[in-house]
This record gives sequence, structure tokens and C-alpha cells, in this order.
Amino acid sequence: MGRTPGVLVRRAAASIVALCALAALPALAAVTEKHPDGFLVEQRVTLAGVAPIDAYIRFVQIGSWWDPEHTISGHAENMSLQQFPGGCWCEQLDSGGFVRHMDVLVDDPPRRLRLSGGLGPLQELAVNGVMTVDFSAAGEGSQVRLSYRVGGSTQVGLARLAPAVDGVLAKALARYAGFAAATP
Repeated sequence: MGRTPGVLVRRAAASIVALCALAALPALAAVTEKHPDGFLVEQRVTLAGVAPIDAYIRFVQIGSWWDPEHTISGHAENMSLQQFPGGCWCEQLDSGGFVRHMDVLVDDPPRRLRLSGGLGPLQELAVNGVMTVDFSAAGEGSQVRLSYRVGGSTQVGLARLAPAVDGVLAKALARYAGFAAATP
């Protein structure tokens, strides 16, 4: 069954409320830069026994590990990540429509994935966001480093949103790490 525009608006409003509620929580990783017109969030996770190529392959299976609470459709399996120039981190909606969350700028397996776009409520603010995910060897496993730099002029003050974005991405990376470690 498709969603009506009213349902989508209520869902978007609920996402903004949830994002603001997360801002009240302590940062789960690191907001390494913060200023009125932007911020940088950095996350790291080490995956024991998972080679960088496998860490990369599991990361791009985003529909298998992304939190359904941070989707428009409510279904993480509706997420996909296309691995070609200008590819889309997209979400299929029940209505037959879609959401383009981010665009692929760099796809260099197993070393790097770089995406551009505003996640969640940032998209509506028309700010610029660049997410870089680096995969490197770490002993018998790999280290995954995610950075998300957001900038632009807004009346909301982007610095206020940094802890919330940090919290969402920390939870996402934790879900990814669990999926990557459990996937043969």
C-alpha cells in the first residue's frame, strides 16, 4: 500500500523530532569540528577477522544493516547502493517512488567509498554533505573509518545538529560492524 503525502510529512516530522532528541544524548563517537555553518563527524570501527575487501563488500550491502528507524519507508531492505559513477544510495518507497539519499563520488574497492548528500533532515536544509568511508588492514582484520563533513548556510545553525548526526552514524556503524562480523 502506498503512503499518502500526509503520511510522508508526518514521518519526516517524526524523523526530525527523533534527530533532535538524539542531540540531547552524549556523543557516541567524535564531532571533530563544529561551527555555525558546518561540522565534521568521524567514526572508526575495527573488524577482527574481516579483510578490507570483505568489509567493503558488506558495507555496500546497506539494506542488510541500516537501521529501519532511519529510513523513510520504515524498511532497511528498501535501501540500495549503486556502485558506479553517479550511483545512488537510494530507498524504494512503498508508493513506487524513491528517495535519493546520497550520490556516489568515489568507488575504489577495497580502499574507499565517497558519497555526497544530506542525510535525513539535512537534505531539506539544502546543505552539502560528503561522507568518506575508508577501509584498511588492521592486523588480521580491517579498520573502517567513516567521516561525514556537512556545510552550508542555514538559519538552524548546523553546529546544533552535529551531536544528533554523530549519534545516528555511531549507531549505524555499530549495526554495520555487527552485520560485517556475523556475515560469512
